[in-house]
Order: sequence, then C-alpha cells, then structure tokens
Amino acid sequence: MNDESFKTKYSEFISFSSIRIFLIICGFLMSRSVLFDEFVPFGLALVAGTPVKFCIYSSIGAAAGYFIPATGYGMFKYLTAIIVMNVIRFAFSKFKISRLPSFNAIVALVCSLTLSLINEITIGADVVSVIKCFAEGLICSASAYFCSVAISFLSPKSKKPAANDMMCVVAFTGILLMSFYNIGYAGVSVARIMCVIIILCASYYGKEGAGAVAGTTLGFFMFLASNEISLIGVYGISGVVAGIFSSSGNVAVALSFIMTSLLNVFLNDYSLIAVSLFELLTSSAVFLLMPNKAQKILSNLFSPLPEIPLIDGLNKGVSLRLNFAAEALNDMGQTVENVSNRLKSVNTPEYKEIFDYSRNTVCHNCGFLKLCWVHKKEDMLLSLSQVSNGKLTTDKLSDKLVERCDKAQQLCDCVNSAYSVFSSKREAQARLDEVRGVLIDQFGGISDMLSEMAMDFEKSQRCDYETAQKIAGALAKIGIIAADVSCCVDKYNRMTIEIRLKNYQGLVNSKQLLTQMIAICEREFDVPCITSNEKDTLITISEKAVYSVDCGIYSINCSNNKMCGDSATEFNDGRGRQIMMLSDGMGTGGRAAVDSAMASALMSKLIKAGFGYDCSMKMVNSAMLFKSTDESLATLDITSLDLYTGKAEIYKAGACPTVIKRAGKSCKAECTSLPIGILKDAAFDTAKITLKEGDIIVMMSDGVTYDGVDWICEQLNMIKYPVKASVLAEKLATLAKRNRTDGHDDDVTVMVSIIEKAV
Repeated sequence: MNDESFKTKYSEFISFSSIRIFLIICGFLMSRSVLFDEFVPFGLALVAGTPVKFCIYSSIGAAAGYFIPATGYGMFKYLTAIIVMNVIRFAFSKFKISRLPSFNAIVALVCSLTLSLINEITIGADVVSVIKCFAEGLICSASAYFCSVAISFLSPKSKKPAANDMMCVVAFTGILLMSFYNIGYAGVSVARIMCVIIILCASYYGKEGAGAVAGTTLGFFMFLASNEISLIGVYGISGVVAGIFSSSGNVAVALSFIMTSLLNVFLNDYSLIAVSLFELLTSSAVFLLMPNKAQKILSNLFSPLPEIPLIDGLNKGVSLRLNFAAEALNDMGQTVENVSNRLKSVNTPEYKEIFDYSRNTVCHNCGFLKLCWVHKKEDMLLSLSQVSNGKLTTDKLSDKLVERCDKAQQLCDCVNSAYSVFSSKREAQARLDEVRGVLIDQFGGISDMLSEMAMDFEKSQRCDYETAQKIAGALAKIGIIAADVSCCVDKYNRMTIEIRLKNYQGLVNSKQLLTQMIAICEREFDVPCITSNEKDTLITISEKAVYSVDCGIYSINCSNNKMCGDSATEFNDGRGRQIMMLSDGMGTGGRAAVDSAMASALMSKLIKAGFGYDCSMKMVNSAMLFKSTDESLATLDITSLDLYTGKAEIYKAGACPTVIKRAGKSCKAECTSLPIGILKDAAFDTAKITLKEGDIIVMMSDGVTYDGVDWICEQLNMIKYPVKASVLAEKLATLAKRNRTDGHDDDVTVMVSIIEKAV
C-alpha cells in the first residue's frame, strides 16, 4: 500500500470513527429531550433515521439515555421500540426502500405509536392519553425524517444540502438543543444562545429565506422544550429582519436581530429584557468572532445553490430572441433617423427668414416697400446679406438704399437681431444632430452586441448542466456562493466556465479555484479571468491553450511628468484569447492620461464581458465624444491572439504601426483610421496573421515612431534567443528616447509580446 492509499484509508477511518462517536452522543442527548413533560420520542427518532450500517451506534446512545430516565414515564416501551425498530430495519436493509427518509419515518411512526398504545391500554387508557400517543407518534415520525436527511450530510463526500434539506438539518439541531434547554444560570439558557447563533448564521449566509426557516424551526423546538410559544414568532420575525440586512455585513445582521428581538420581548414580557439582552449579546459576539473554518461550513449549509437552467433546450430559443431584439433596436435607430430627417426639413431655420422678418418688422408701413422688396429686391438682398460676414452697419448698405430709406439704422439692427437668432438655432440644430447621431450609433452598437451574443449561443455546441451543478457545490464548500454557473463546450470540444458572484466582498483565490475546476472537469484550464463591478463579480475560465504570451510593457514619461499620456494593458479574456491593448491620449500629461486610461478601461471591460471589437468601439467612441465639452480623443491599438490556433487579429484606430517578427522576418501593420472621440462614425482598420512559437509583436505609442519603425525591424532581426519581453520593451523604449533628434519630447510606451508554448 503506497502513502497516498494509506492516507486515504486513514482519513476514512477517522471520518467513520467521528460519525460513530457523534451518533452515540446524539442518541444519549436526544433520548433526554422531553416532550409535553412526559414523552421522550427523539432518541427513537434518531435510531429510525440512522443508516443501517451506523444504526447500532445511535441505538447504544439512545438506550443509555433511556436507562437513565428523564421523566420516569414508560422508558421500557422505548427500549422495546429500539429493538423492534432495528429488527425491521435489518429485515428491509437489502431493499432500496430502506434508504428512503420517508420509509424511516413510517417505521418510526409504526413502532412508536404501536408500543405507546399497548402501554396505555395495559395501564388503562383514556381519550386524552390516546390523543397524546398519536401526537407523540407523529412527532417521532417527523423527527425521524429530519434525522435521516440530516445524517446523510455527515459524510465529507456529501453534496451541498438543498433548501428543504437545510430545514431538516436545522430541525435536527433543534432536537439536540432541546436537551440543553434547562442548562444555564439565572434564567439564561445555553440552548437559546446556540439557537440565536444558528439563526444569525442562517440570516447572514442564506438571507431572509434561510433566516425565516431557521428562526421558525428552532423557535418551534424551543417551544416544545419550554412551552413558550412566543419564541416561534420572536425567532422567526427576527430571522427575516436580520436576513434583509445581510448585504450590509455581519454587524448589521447582529444589530438588526438584537433590536427586533428586544422589541418583541419588551412588548410581551418586560421583565425578561435583561436575560434576553445577555443572551443576544453573547450570541452576537460568538457569531462575529467565528473562525473562518466554521464560517465556510455554515456558508455551505445555508447559502442557496444557484438555480442552473437546462440551457441545451433553450439555446436556439435564446439565440432567436436575441437576434429579434437586435433587429428591433436596429429598426428603432433607423426609425429615429428617418423621422428626424423629415422633421429637419420642416424645423431647420432658413437664411431667407432673416430678411422676411426684417421686412415684416421694419418695412411693412413704408411707402417704398414695393420698390425695395419687389423692383429692387436683388439689390436689397445683396446689401442686407453683408450680415453674413459679421455685424451689419449702414456703411455696408448701398448708397441708393441709404438715400431713400429713413429707417436704415433700424433695418440694420433688426437684421442683426434676426441673424443672431438664426445663428443660435443653427448651432442648436447642429448640436442636436450630433446627439441624435450618437444615440442612433448607440442603438446600432447595442444591436450589434445582442447579435454577437446570439452568435455565441449558436456556436456553443452544448451546455454541461451536471458539471455546472458540481462546480456550484464545490464553490460552496470553499465559501464561494455563486449566483449563476455556466459550463459550455464549443464545437471544438473546448470548455468554458463562467461563474457570477453577487455582492461578493472577499478575494477570490485563483489557485484554489483553478485546482477545484481541474479536479471536477478533468481538464486543464488557464488562469481565471476575474472582472468586477459595483455589484457582481464575473469569473471566466477557459480550457488550457496551446500557446502562452510573455508580455512586457515599458513607459517613459514626457519631460519627467508624473503621469504618462499612454495607457497599456494585457489580459486573457477567459475565452482562449490573449488581448494586448495600447491607447495614446491627445498630447501629454494628466489630460492625455485621462483620455487614454478611459478608452482602454472601457474597451477592456466590454471585451472581458464577451462583446465584439466593432460594437465595443462604437460604445467607447460615444463615451469619448460626450465625456466633456472639450475635445477628447485617444488612439486604440489592440492585438487579439487566439491561444489555441495562434491566429492574431489586429485592430487599429489612429494607432502607430505594429511591428511583427514572424518566422525570422520583420514586417509592419499600419492603419489610416482616425482616433476615437473625433467623429461618430469611427471604425477600426483590421488585419489578420497567424503566429507561432518564438514570434514577436511590438506595439508602441507615437513617441517611438518619430523616425519611422524601420529601426525597430532592424533591432528585432538582431535578437538572440532566448529573450525576455520586459527586457526587450525597455531596450526599445530607451533607444527611442535617446536617439530622438528633432527636439520634441513625448511620452514613450513600448509593449512587446513573445509567443511561447504553454506550459
């Protein structure tokens, strides 16, 4: 037997030994939990709910408890019931039905009720006693069901409990705590303190739903132990209120529970305030100081698993609806454009309105009206049209007009006023046209995004529902509760996992997460891509690729400025593509740094979210156009490398050439497109190339290309392998800065990517 096999056997032995000891202790304690001051059916319920292979241990514990009577009432019938129950369980042990919780509940009901009735008939039963026997039997049956479900999760290999199972585990705990109810001092109960701790954990990890279930369930069992029916309402309501505040943190959960409970106690029995306050503060302190290991266990119990839909059958339907939505948005944009063009022909101010207004205002009562505006109309309009060059004055009018018009100055003033109104309307119309154009572009951009999402659904060959469930369960065991889990396999049999976490505050351990995914899926995966916003965290994990990228970035600020006007980043989009991105803002310093950082950050978020480059470009361009009233522009230079095939796609918007060394020879990829933030119709220039191990991609800002890029090609041709990307980037940036001779200074950024075989 090797070391690993020995360790496995040893851990299993320890695990089973712990379960045996746990069942003996539970059997003893549960046989001490008294119901209605005379019945003790819970030890019997545990025996009925324990799997056959462990039944002997729960029987030993329960028998020991019954030998030391808790009430002095009919203990012999319980000992007899244990024997009868074990006989029945072993008789049916070879049948699958014996493993069902409902079967165990029926066995508990039959044994408990039969022996209780025999016992009552022997001593002379009345109607009340018979009713009590039936009540005891039903409670024993329900408790056996709870025990059967709860004990099934004792194994370390057990799956995460579902919502209904969680209630059974809480009920099992409530039965155990009944035996501790009378343990305490000066009215303080250990059982109530432990109940509050459990309810706080349920409210924090499972929100108001789990808080309500745990509070009501534990309150019911505390009522059975003490006859205090108010505990059901107090714990239930407080659990709901605490769950509502779960998103605000554990302190808010504890405070809301304390305030709600104290209010209930104050309204019902003011004398219990001191005892209740002590119990609540003690419970809250334990809850807040709970160690991480205990938190993970409770998180796994109370946090709900994501509801993972069966996506295979919905794939086509979702794709069709996304395409329909995309077409609707595109039609909406076209409709807005058509209507605006028609309204524009009606509402756009015309130049002749200036003269019509002046004639109707100044000249309408003049005797020379017909002479000036009919017979001499061309001369009149020629004189007045001088306003287009600026302010109209009388010296710009024709001499004949001045001689015959005694309102020449008034006419000039009226034309100037009308022209000012006309200019304002034209400027407003131009601005409105610009805003409308961007709005129409955004309709088109969102339409393109939806179309690409529909295409992604079409490309996904199948969604692995079972693996997604396993992943959700494994995440819960390490304290990560997923809101959604998607596990898709494309037509090339590449698996992609997407995990969405809602309101997740902690740090995701990428190494631990990767280990879990490899073990569950039995595939090799790349490092997870993690992106977050204010509410959600999206984790994307793609299958291990053929290639990897050694990327190095080196920047030199202009004139020793504190901020660089260039922004460079590289990341894996989680779908098997390595993205290298460089943006150069207009000018240098802080303003340029803001423009480039905004462009690269927005583009990165959209690409990580799974959207295409062209539609993402439209959205980023719109944001840059309306970021401020000042001119705001930046270049975008993106290289997307498929790590499975080596195919690279280059996207450029006003960017400098990209130099590529492929198969030992250097070449360059240039563009003629404009930077983003200038025109609403900005677009990428694109190129495609297939790369292999050892090939090099060099991206740069315009501070490097003052004298072209031929010198960079020469430097790449002289490279001696192996070489580090960071070293090469620093060398090229330093040479560009040092050899510049035109007397102009600029930010210098070089990004070097070297294609390598994935390890």
